[in-house]
Order: sequence, then structure tokens, then C-alpha cells
Amino acid sequence: LTALAAQGGWPSADVAALEQWQTLAHWMLVKDKPQLRRRWTKSEGFPPDDKKLDPNGLRPSPKAAMLAWLDAARAVPGFVAALHAVRTLPPARYSDAAWAFVAATLALLPTLAAQLQLVFARTGETDFSEATLRALTALGDAEAPGELLLAADLSIAHVLVDEFQDTSWTHLELIARLTSGWMPGDGRTLFAVGDPMQSIYRFREAEVRIFLDAQATGRINDVAVECLQLTRNFRSRAPVVTWINTVFQEVLGAASDPARGEVGYAPVLATRGHADGPVPTVELFADAAGETASALQHVRDAQRDGAEDIAILVRSRAHLASILPALRDAGIPFTAVDLEALSERLATRDLLTLTRALTQPADGIAGLALLRAPWCGLTLDDLLIIANAARKSTVLAAIDHAETLAQLSEDGRARVTRVRHALAPALITRGRIPLQDTVRAAWIALGGPACGDGDVDVDGASRFFTLLAAQAQGGDLRDWDEIVLLADKLYADAAPAAPGSVQVMTLHKAKGLEFDTVILPGLTRTTRHGTSPPLRWRLREQAARGKVLLLAPLHARTGATSTPEPVYEYLKAIDADEGSAELARLMYVGCTRAKRCLHLTAVVKIQTDAKTQARSWGDPPSQSALARLWPAVAPLAQPVDPPTTATSDDPDARAFIPPPLLRLPHAWQAAMPPAALPLTAAPDAIAADAVPFDWAQATAAAIGTVAHRMLAEIAHDGLAAWTPARVTACRERVDVALAGEGVAANSRADATARVLAVLQRTLDDARGRWLLAAEHAEARSEWALAGVNNGVVEHVTLDRTFVAEGVRWIVDFKTGRHDGGDATAFLDREQERYRAQLERYARIVRGLDAHPIRLALYFPLVEGGWREWCCDAA
Repeated sequence: LTALAAQGGWPSADVAALEQWQTLAHWMLVKDKPQLRRRWTKSEGFPPDDKKLDPNGLRPSPKAAMLAWLDAARAVPGFVAALHAVRTLPPARYSDAAWAFVAATLALLPTLAAQLQLVFARTGETDFSEATLRALTALGDAEAPGELLLAADLSIAHVLVDEFQDTSWTHLELIARLTSGWMPGDGRTLFAVGDPMQSIYRFREAEVRIFLDAQATGRINDVAVECLQLTRNFRSRAPVVTWINTVFQEVLGAASDPARGEVGYAPVLATRGHADGPVPTVELFADAAGETASALQHVRDAQRDGAEDIAILVRSRAHLASILPALRDAGIPFTAVDLEALSERLATRDLLTLTRALTQPADGIAGLALLRAPWCGLTLDDLLIIANAARKSTVLAAIDHAETLAQLSEDGRARVTRVRHALAPALITRGRIPLQDTVRAAWIALGGPACGDGDVDVDGASRFFTLLAAQAQGGDLRDWDEIVLLADKLYADAAPAAPGSVQVMTLHKAKGLEFDTVILPGLTRTTRHGTSPPLRWRLREQAARGKVLLLAPLHARTGATSTPEPVYEYLKAIDADEGSAELARLMYVGCTRAKRCLHLTAVVKIQTDAKTQARSWGDPPSQSALARLWPAVAPLAQPVDPPTTATSDDPDARAFIPPPLLRLPHAWQAAMPPAALPLTAAPDAIAADAVPFDWAQATAAAIGTVAHRMLAEIAHDGLAAWTPARVTACRERVDVALAGEGVAANSRADATARVLAVLQRTLDDARGRWLLAAEHAEARSEWALAGVNNGVVEHVTLDRTFVAEGVRWIVDFKTGRHDGGDATAFLDREQERYRAQLERYARIVRGLDAHPIRLALYFPLVEGGWREWCCDAA
């Protein structure tokens, strides 16, 4: 303060005076808050006025002058926020330790990028970032343009960029390359459309400030643009629009701040409905049960009122833990895409436990969990006996000891005995048959299918066994952690959306959609942020220097100690500000999905005044969506349950109630399959019908596989979509497919030509077009079936089948050629050769279809290549 007084005013507005500004900020502001102090005592440099020195009060009071100045400062818009931001600014230079880390990182990253390129090349895979970077590389730049950029400059007259508010710096550079040769008045135009208030993809490197800068400067890169602001809302009814204008004017604020990712609110005008419709509601509950019941009631009300589209939108999947089971229990149909994690369901967790116990018998926790699962359900007393017995062996070995079984209760002994018998085959064959078969057999023998909750868990088990088959090797697992990680990515199938059904999705997936009724539950739930990244960085655009990178490590280490790195903390604070601003925009996106009805619900803790015992709703958690909305919606919130009622903060309400022990009856037995149905096909039964492919070498087989796949695609897309030009354009794709089938490079040119010939000859042939036509009833290509043939179960795949004029056709496509003279004799021989195979297909189809059946062979590469015959299929 003495130095400032000596220089006669504020510090200079440059980095040299940063320390002075920070000292002022710490002195004038409340700790960690953008708020000016209100108490000024001798600790802050203002002791009480000395009456002895100025008994008449004639000298001006420094404290009074300071308080008057502070009152004036509070009235200056943005002053307090700017002063608070000064406190978080990093020093002008890295410390030596931090710079050493940054320098090492800059040296290491190119090597890591090169290694990633090798991984992409080895696996034949890529990601979205690499695809964009490859596009930039192919285009080149204005000083060294690539051939692609030169061609694009001649052919591209207009560029349309959708969702411009979610553009990243890399995307912006791509736009810059495409427009680098444009000149004013040359007739070429750039059109970018978007809504900065709907920018919600920071996790994909989206930078809303790119949009805001374009608005402010009237330029996208070097192309001048005119900014048009659309203000009419054609989706929502007037009461919803009015409510959103009122709430988000306060939540988002009136002004944008590109540096911190804040977008000012732009009010909109309603064009639908009258002002007397349903007004959005904000409901607070003392517990999750009340909130879930409210969500279900809103769904029922919307269905009763005839709503065609109903949506429940959440920030993350975890926020649906109680709602999805409640919808299912209530019999309310819903669609949830990639939301209901199968790994969080008891049935899938038990399958993981079973797999772990069978592959790692020494894992005591897995063994005990196996005995606690619903197919056994031991009580804790019996479980403790087995745990003690397993100290010198394994759990599975302990339950084989007669002395251990003798100590169990009668019920426990019966349950353990059944589990032993069910697991015995799996333990005997462990490592000798495929792991998925071992686990599936044990799961069925234990009663796993009976422990699930309907089709969801049956489907989950099927998906888990498929995953197990992909990860197993030699009857064991390559990596247990990998199987657990992949199991976490399994989700229940979404049922097709029907009118009046509920669509459950995340707020990000709902962007661009609209619904009659929208319910936003779980607004006090927060999301996991994970650990702090080892590096933080930020790219800034500066007029004089272009793009500038600011990079910082997590810690600057000195010996065994580490201290927070100021630059890292600065970037962390900016990231938090941008995250908070994006959360507000995410809630805006959710609320604006509603056409007619909007309901916001949250579970809020109840606080009790120590003196008056009055109850009121407490403040929501700081990282929650409701906290971001709270200043605007708190006056609108109407608690459904009055805060004077007993709530979950009462001691009695908090008492732990153990969940019930879910288990099968101890005498449960699986239903036996029908005795007349063999579980496996007799090898000789199929071998008798096998066609002796004397010509079917590997290349010919691959040609047939790829051609059949392409013919099925033609039938799916429709004949009109497949022109000769499209067939020709498939040459490279067919070549890649043949390579995937193992065809050698020196054989692929001829093989590719043959596949394309099959496609084109089929499309040119009237009969071929008839076979692939979409207007046939019950038409299917590559139809996989399982059925009983001569008393055994067989699996077959039909190339093409359909019903035409009351007849079921089963057609086998053949890609072979005949270079001899007598094509008729060749086709006759082929008919006899394949007769038994196609008639076997007919017998299996007869179990599903009562139509008369005709069988046919189609050879598109043979002149007159068609043979058909009637089949009794009895």
C-alpha cells in the first residue's frame, strides 16, 4: 500500500504489476470468494478513530472513506469478478522444475504420436481425431497445398458447417484449409449455423468461444460473415418459453465471456400455444423414493393426457439407478439406449462371480460370493463356517470336506450339496473345453436362469457369454481386468419406441429432439470427475501471435516432495469455470426439449434451525445441476412434502435395514428338456448330406462368401439403389473383403472381378432382379435357422427365401462358372448334387411355414443358370 501511495494510484495493467494486483485482491476480497469485505478492522489496516488525537471529529475518517469507496466499487459491473480472477492468475514464467517437465513432454509427445501411427497401421483402425488430422495432412496448407486442396478449391463453391457451436480448434483449422484460397467477391460462401447456448461437448474438445469470437468479429478465420440472430421458438408452448426466458436469463446471464466459456442468454419469442397452458414445475423431495414416485406419476399423467412423446433425461447413467427398475415394476414400457448397464444388475454380477470362481479357485472372495448368490444363498452363519474352513485350502475345496458340511445348518448343507453337484462337471473339464461352454453349463445347472429378472437378464447372460467367447483362450481368460472392463460396457437392448412410451436417455443424446413431456430428475446428483490429469493445456487465439499453447504438469517435483504448480492450478480453475458454464447450458438443452410439459425434480437435504427447530430445504451440492439453477428456481420451487414432516434426517429413518436374502428354494431343480430332442446333432446325419466340393478351393470359397454378402446387401438396400456405377465403385471394397477372407494378393484381382461379375450379371438378369426384389412377402437374405431334421438339431443358413404367389421359395446362389460346352448337363448334375442339401433346408423351414415349398439353384455366371423343383418336405 505504501508503494502504491508513492506511485500515486493503481498498479499498471501489465504482468509486471501482477504481484501488486494479487496483494490488493487478497486484501480487499473475502477469502476464496468474489466478494468485497464488509468488516474493516485494525487487522486490515483500519484501527478505530483516535478520539484523543481528534476529539472534535474534524479529521476525515480513513475507514469511512474506504467503506464509501467500496460501496461505489460494488456498483461497477464486473469489477469484483475481475479482481477475484486476478488472484488465480499464474506467474509470468514457469518454475525451473515445471519447465523441465514441459520441455520433456514436448520432446516425448512426437515419439508417442509416431508410435500411435504404428498401432493404427498394425490394427487397421483409427479414431475421430486421427481422421481429422489425416484430412488436414491431405489438404496441406495455403503455402504448400496438397493435390486434394487444389482440387477442392476448384470444385467447392459453398461450405455449410452445422452445429458450429461445438467446433474444435482442429475443425476450425479444417475450415481454414478449405477456404484458404477464397477471395472477396468470388461467389463462394460459407454458412455456419448453431446455437452457442446449446454448446455441450467440451469432452470432445468443442470450444464455444470460437462461435462467440465469430459473432463478435464477423469473421470465421479469414472469411467475412454476417451474423443473423434467430429469436422465434417453434417447438415449445408459450408457458414453457416464458419460464425458460425467466430462469435462464438469470442462470446464463446477459453477457458472454469467451475467455471462460460463458454464453449470455438470448431471449426467444413463443410462436405456439397460449399463455394459459401448464407451467413448468420444480419439485423437491426428502428422499429418492419420493422423487421416483413423482417421476412415475408424471409419466402416468402424460399418458392419460394423450402425450405421444415422453422423455426422462439425466446427466449420466448412474442417475437412473432407481427410476428404470421402478418403470419396469410399474409395467410402464420404456426405451433406454445404452443406459441400463447390465453389469450393474445382480444376474450379470453373479455371472462374473461364477466365472472368477471357476477360473481362479484360489480367490476366496469369489468363492464365498458364489455361495451367497441367489442360486445358493447361504446365511452368514453358514458362510462364516466355510470361510474359516477355507483358511487352509480354497472355498470350493472346503465344501467338499465332510467335517465342514457337518457344521452347517440343515438348510445350508442341502444348498451346498446341490452347488457341489452343479459345479462338479465344470471343475473336472476346466481348461479342456471352451470357457464360455463351461460357465454356461455351470450357470444353467446352478439355476442361474431362474435367478434373473425376466428377458433383460436372459439377454444380459447371452451377451456375457458372447463376450466370454471373444476373450477366452485355452479354456481360460487372458486378462481378468479386461473382461471386467468390457462387461461394464454391456447395456440392455432398447425396446422399439411406441406412442405413449417413455424414452429414457442422457441430456447429450436428447440434443436436437423434442417431446410432449420432459422430466428432469436427479438434479442434485453429481458426476464423477476422476483423477486429475497429469497434464492440462489450453489453446488461445491471439491476434499478434496466432494460436498459443499453455501447458502445465500436475506437480513440479523437488526430491521426494511436490508442490502445486501455479499454472496447472490456473488452468484447473478455468476448466472448472467452463464446466460450470457448460452445465448451465446442458440444463438449457434439457429444458428446451419440452413442447408442452416440463418437470424438474431433485432430492434436497432438510436442515433444521438449532434455535427455532424450523425446517427448510438446504442448499444443493455445489457441483450439481440444481446448484447452477438454484438462484433462479429456488423462489419457484414448491416442495411436494412439507419440510415439517419427518424426513430422512431423523435418526429412526436413518436406521439400517438389511436387504432381504434373495435365493432359490433349497430343493429347487431345473426343468429337464424334452427327452425326444437331442441336444447335439449326430455328426453322421449331416455328413451324409454334405456336398463334395471338389472345386471349392480357398479362393473360390472366399469369392462365394463375399458375393453372398453383397447380394444380401443389394436385397436390403433395394434394386434401385444399385446402379452399374455403384457396382464398379465397390471394387476396392470387395478387394479389402477378399483380403479379410485370406485371399492372397496375387489372386485378388481375378477374384474381385469375379465377385463384381456376379453382382452385375444378377442385376442385369430379369430372374436375378426378381429374386432380390423387395416386394416379396417374408423376404429374407442369409437367414440363419436352427431346427429339427430327422430327429436332430441342425443349424442352416438360407441364401434367399420369400413367399411369392402363395409359394415359399428357397434359393441357393452359386458363384461357380462352367467353361465346358454342355451347360444343360452341368446344371442337371449340380441339381442332383445339391438336392439333398436344399431339401434338408425345406424340412427345417416346414416347421415354421405351411406354404408349399419350391427349391431353386441360381448360377448368375452360367448361361441359363437356373434349376427349380417342388419339394414335399414331409
